[in-house]
Amino acid sequence: MNKYIFCCLLSSFISFAALAQKQAIDSLKKVVAKFESSKNSEQDTNYLNTLNDLSFRYYTVQEDTALLFAEKSKNLSEKQAYTKGVVEAMHNLALIYLRKADYKKSLQYNLDAIPLAEKINYKMGLGKLYRNIGLVYKNQGSLDSSQLMNFKALSIFEKLNDVKNIVNTLNNIAAILQRQGNYAEALDTYLKSLRLVEKTNDKQRAMLLNNMALVYKSQDKLNEALEKHLEALKLFETINDKLGIGICLNNIALIYKNQSKYSEALLVYAKALQVREKMGDKEGIASIYNNMADVYLLTNEYQKALTYYQQVLAMNEKRGDKNGIAYNTNGLARVFLVLKDYKKSLQNGQQSMALSLQINNKVLIRDANIVLSQTYQAMGNYKQALYHHQQFKLCADSLNNLDVEKKTANLQANYEYDKKVALLKAEEAKKDIEKEKELQEQKFIRNSTLAGLGIMIVIAYLIFRSLQKQRKAKELLQTKNAEIQAQNDIIKESKEEILLQSEALKATNLKLIELDSFKQTMTSMIVHDLKNPLNVLINLPEYKFPEQLNKAKQYGRQMLNQVLNILDVHKYAATKMHIDLQPTTLYNLVYEAIGEVQFLAQAKAIIIHNELLPTVSVQADANMLHRVFVNLLTNAIKYTPLNGHITLQNTTDEISRKVTIKVIDTGQGIPADKLHVVFQQFGQVEAKNSGGVQSTGLGLTFCKLAIEAHLGSISVESEVGKGTTFILSLQWVETTKTETSITLPLTVFAPTREFVLSDAEKIALQPFVVQLKQYIVYETSALDQIIETLPTNSANLEEWKKDLQSAIEQMNEEKFETLLAVAG
Repeated sequence: MNKYIFCCLLSSFISFAALAQKQAIDSLKKVVAKFESSKNSEQDTNYLNTLNDLSFRYYTVQEDTALLFAEKSKNLSEKQAYTKGVVEAMHNLALIYLRKADYKKSLQYNLDAIPLAEKINYKMGLGKLYRNIGLVYKNQGSLDSSQLMNFKALSIFEKLNDVKNIVNTLNNIAAILQRQGNYAEALDTYLKSLRLVEKTNDKQRAMLLNNMALVYKSQDKLNEALEKHLEALKLFETINDKLGIGICLNNIALIYKNQSKYSEALLVYAKALQVREKMGDKEGIASIYNNMADVYLLTNEYQKALTYYQQVLAMNEKRGDKNGIAYNTNGLARVFLVLKDYKKSLQNGQQSMALSLQINNKVLIRDANIVLSQTYQAMGNYKQALYHHQQFKLCADSLNNLDVEKKTANLQANYEYDKKVALLKAEEAKKDIEKEKELQEQKFIRNSTLAGLGIMIVIAYLIFRSLQKQRKAKELLQTKNAEIQAQNDIIKESKEEILLQSEALKATNLKLIELDSFKQTMTSMIVHDLKNPLNVLINLPEYKFPEQLNKAKQYGRQMLNQVLNILDVHKYAATKMHIDLQPTTLYNLVYEAIGEVQFLAQAKAIIIHNELLPTVSVQADANMLHRVFVNLLTNAIKYTPLNGHITLQNTTDEISRKVTIKVIDTGQGIPADKLHVVFQQFGQVEAKNSGGVQSTGLGLTFCKLAIEAHLGSISVESEVGKGTTFILSLQWVETTKTETSITLPLTVFAPTREFVLSDAEKIALQPFVVQLKQYIVYETSALDQIIETLPTNSANLEEWKKDLQSAIEQMNEEKFETLLAVAG
């Protein structure tokens, strides 16, 4: 539901942003049409400036339309000797050809425009031209030359105090530092830019946040990168910048892909594609198609991957993008290899290799070698397969060395960055200390001045007063002193009272915090105890309803017992528990309790041994005692591992007329320092770390209340790693009739077998394992449908399938996960 709402809102917003951009272009076109309808419009510089503005607007939307307006403006500006118009038109032409990846033409237009801008001393134009040249050099891989051009542009913009262009240029400089692996300097530069536009330009802030996220991504800090991208996306949405939205969405999807969140990645790619298609951004559309094809290849959706690779290949061939063509043909070769069309795989792999060598892209050369090696191997040409495998190893080793150098540089850069941050903090702390010192000095001077002034007033007052009034003044002074002392005493007492109240409030607050924490933990425990039975009841398959009816009843009784424990412990903690004592055969009562919890034991393959003597009876409330044994057995099953044992034994003492019953498990045991809280109300909540299993502990509290109401006793003995024994003592009675005892058959559960599947068997199971992992063990209907389609062409696979069915029927989550892990 949330995803649906998000998609609807985003689609509406994209449509609104596209409309806003279209309105801006339509407005400029109306202005152009108005100029052209008048006489001598070609001689009007405002008309030429509007043509340039319209060209710049179209440059990210429709490259060919932008090109027409730029060339028209250039020709008319040259005809009218309007040099500034010529420079702006050539600047736009350089940007358009840069976007078309025609770096030679882009560089030539920039270089030709520089002398014209210098001739008319057009500083703004010069700055933009130098920055354009920097972008061309960056795309050609000449990073040092690119950096030099950007610094020249920055110097001009700083002299003009043009904040917008300063920030854009700093952004280019930071991007180059990032590509050079100097992440600390890149982040410093982005932060410097952010401070310049913190409250003035949301678009530039969003762009800078997006680029900072790319730095974090380069350092594999994916969570930090995602946080920055989302912050940037929010700003782009606020200002209706659809290009920024498209860029952010594409980057967010890339992070999801790197986190193996493929469904989320595809969802966001679809939104990014919608933005780029409305813009007519061919380069952006090609990039997204590539990314989506990669995801489909990773998720084994080969036909979709093939379609997207072919679409983007056609786009890159039309644009003449050799790097993109090499990447696409490699992707097609991988898809055809999986589809066993080795001829097409070889053809595309060879084309990718040729282009990769031509542009000297080591990563693409490495990838082309591995796909060619695998294709030749599949075709039986082992000589060529070996050759390309060796070439792949050489490329991989070379790239690994580069990775090591890059990681070393990253570590150094991070160290330098942390060092700078520490120095800045130390400098700020030093300034704070100096400022505080200065304030103290000023305060001392002020107080000294006031004190001196007060003394002077007192002296003047005493001189002014005559000797005749000295006695009265002295008496008045004494009275004032007494009043001040009394006020001081009152203030002192009030201060002490306030401190006492403050301490009491603090203590009360701590108790409230503890109670709130306890309430949250208690709620979590109760929900946890009721969650699994509810999951089973909800997911019982309808087509197996008759055979699942008993299981539903068992889980219902389990939840009822847990609810009764909560109610009874709350009820009888403050009142006396009323019981109906009758002679009760112990063996039969325990048998029924075992039957009620046996489904829990089956889920963990635990054997329960009822070794109680069939002839022993006790004086008890049968219903209450039945619940005691259900709680004790449930507790034992919870803390006993798979394939464990639980044993019930009893002994009688004719002298004391007592029966002693022991419930012994082979579980993990209870630490000695936690034994004293076992029977306390919510004892397990307060002793969370006593065994790795969290529970409310109310079942054992109920057991203690019930047994003590029978005038009996209950205790526990345990040792970590050696199991736990609960010991009950009840009144023994002799019955006048012989009770018919029921013999409980012991169900022996086979331990989980360890499978060793061959590679071929794992490959055969792989598509099904991917489907099975989408569900939990309680979703039996969906899981049964998948299991019916599993291959069983070997005895090993047949046994694996049987064990998987058994795990689902028993709802044994651990066994289910283990079998899926075995299959890869």
